[in-house]
Amino acid sequence: MNDSFILQWFDSTSELLKSLDIKMTEEEFEKIEQFQKESTAYKRDPKKIIQKLKLKKYFKEDLSKSQRDTQIQKATKDGFTQSEVARFLGLSSSGISRILKKSKVKP
Repeated sequence: MNDSFILQWFDSTSELLKSLDIKMTEEEFEKIEQFQKESTAYKRDPKKIIQKLKLKKYFKEDLSKSQRDTQIQKATKDGFTQSEVARFLGLSSSGISRILKKSKVKP
């Protein structure tokens, strides 16, 4: 679809849908954009996307810091590397390391 004649005039599918006056919420447009980004990324590196989907099971959007830290522990125990978890969460590897060290040393 990226090579489509019509899409060449628009920056994104969402822009095309808006120009056609298709009624959708902003959230629906954002989901379409996200899907396109992920499908393009999957074509480039399928292993990376599969890894990301597996990590999504550990980290829901509404986690508190302590819940997130617990999930970091679980993910690393289940075989994910600190750098994989860090990339997924947008944190540094050293930050993940500090979180893991804190959780092991409890007073």
